[in-house]
Amino acid sequence: MKIALVGIALPPVMGGLEVHIFELAKQLQRQGHEVHIFGVKKYRSKINKEYELIDGIHIHRAIGTVSFGKYEFYELAEFVNGINICLKNFSESFDIIHGHCVYPSGIACRFVKLITGINYVITSHGNEIMEFGRNKTYAALRKYFTRNIFKNAAKIIGVSEELKLLSILFGGDKERTVRFSNVVDTKRFFPTIDKAFSRKNLNIAQNVPVVLSLRRLSRKNGVHYLIQAAVRILQQNSSVLFLICGDGEKKEALFKLVKELHIEENFIFTGNVPNDKIYEYIISSDIAVFPSLAEATSIACLEVMACGIPVVASDVGGLPEIIQHGETGMLVKFHLAASTFEDPGLDVSIIDDLAQTIFSLLANDDLRLKIGQQAASYVRNNHTWDIYGEKIEDLYKHAIQFHD
Repeated sequence: MKIALVGIALPPVMGGLEVHIFELAKQLQRQGHEVHIFGVKKYRSKINKEYELIDGIHIHRAIGTVSFGKYEFYELAEFVNGINICLKNFSESFDIIHGHCVYPSGIACRFVKLITGINYVITSHGNEIMEFGRNKTYAALRKYFTRNIFKNAAKIIGVSEELKLLSILFGGDKERTVRFSNVVDTKRFFPTIDKAFSRKNLNIAQNVPVVLSLRRLSRKNGVHYLIQAAVRILQQNSSVLFLICGDGEKKEALFKLVKELHIEENFIFTGNVPNDKIYEYIISSDIAVFPSLAEATSIACLEVMACGIPVVASDVGGLPEIIQHGETGMLVKFHLAASTFEDPGLDVSIIDDLAQTIFSLLANDDLRLKIGQQAASYVRNNHTWDIYGEKIEDLYKHAIQFHD
């Protein structure tokens, strides 16, 4: 098959979504398919090349990003992507288009379908169908296009059960909608019993307990709740080090909170960590915490689990789908009815539970080892690219045969 994948940011940008698209492309290539990825040329004020060939994957980037202050809008760029795919189709004859994020990537998919008749698959990854923006007119337009994109998709993938159900709610056909959880490269993320070398490289003391946060610093990822829990943890063990890996709009607010609580000596903020360096940070840690208010199937969480590092997470969104409490990780009840991008303000008792769960796991070497081993085994048996590749190939075949 000749396959066009559509995203927004593409390599060298390497967030969770970008990693997923690029790793999917490489897996499809290993299975004998030709893959082209289409995305935007300007992303977060950085201009990337219009075309690159990376590891045999054709990467095309479209102009058209529109900026207003610190905000960037990609609707026009995705329309240009649609035109570019149609033009490229004259020489490539694509069999299927696969858009990642319903909006705005689905704009390109829908345009190509209208012009060429090529069927498309759409994957809902999270916030694009959970948060539509505060401007009512813009939100209404997004919802209109989202429904139209879902309605005309040959197949729809939700990366969690919550997203699968939301996709159906927003117009996706129930019979054409499936749940495919995210996966990771277990050849890159695997357990090790030797933390010493990585800790030395990262200048982290060998004898301190390390709690990792591998999160974008946004409101919905709840890192501020980890910081609040840290105060309670440090009252019981003042040597715990909190390693905050990531960047985002809440960075300055989190810096300020740590200083106000007088615990800055126990925190390291690394900023963005390159994808090829993430493994070292993971295996240097004793546990990782995902206190999310909204979550799909967290790729970062799966990466940590694949490395045999036990996780503590909220019981939100797709996290309970990959974590069995007490077996492959520890879940803390956040008492939320669904994922939310609005911070509800957690009750102090929930912060206490989060702190106690983290501290109890840090204090129990045998339990950490057991949970870490079981988590790594679970990921190897359920969330690898080989498993995903067979499923997605079969789904593409059915999507190609779909008739309106």
